[in-house]
Amino acid sequence: NWHISDKALVSLIDLCTDICKRNGIKELNFTGNKNGNLTMHRYFAATACPGDYLASKFPYIAEEVTRRLKIAREEK
Repeated sequence: NWHISDKALVSLIDLCTDICKRNGIKELNFTGNKNGNLTMHRYFAATACPGDYLASKFPYIAEEVTRRLKIAREEK
């Protein structure tokens, strides 16, 4: 089921936040399909990646990254 640790999840959120900041992305949007700017490998290839556990975290990841980006903009 490819469970990842809480520490790995926080690191993933840190990485996504950094990528968004460096590329001027103001919001991470997970739509559950190819239309968002946070997508899953399985949308583009015949794979189970990222696995059900991590896939279930995508709405949370998008929400947390967007929250952090908003805070960073407000601090400027």
